[in-house]
Formats: sequence, structure tokens, C-alpha cells
Amino acid sequence: MKYFNSLIAVLVIILAGVSVSSCGSDEPESEPKVYPVTGAPTSVTLDYLDVMEVSAVAFNSTADWSAEIF
Repeated sequence: MKYFNSLIAVLVIILAGVSVSSCGSDEPESEPKVYPVTGAPTSVTLDYLDVMEVSAVAFNSTADWSAEIF
């Protein structure tokens, strides 16, 4: 009986270890993408000789991003 109890204890420890461990990968699930918002213009023309106008470009991204204007 003592052997049987020890065997059950070992099996419970093994099952607990398996349930706690991760089978997944730490890598991102997909490649990050940038795409325009539905209905937004998909092209921008900049002409340095014309008068400067403020306009917006709308897009979404599947990853973190940043932008700088110099």
C-alpha cells in the first residue's frame, strides 16, 4: 500500500508540473502590419512649392509604433 501511495504522489507531481509548464512560443503570433483606416485616402502627395496645408493620414497597426517629425 505504501508503494501505491508513493506512486500516486509521484504521478500527481508529474501531472502538476506538466499542467504548469507552457507549450506555447514566446514569439509574436504574426508579423506586425500597418494598414489604412477603412475609407481613408491611401496616397499622399507632398509638394514643397505649394502653400503648406495641414492634413491627416489615418492608419492602424498590429504592433507598437512611433513617429518623429524633424
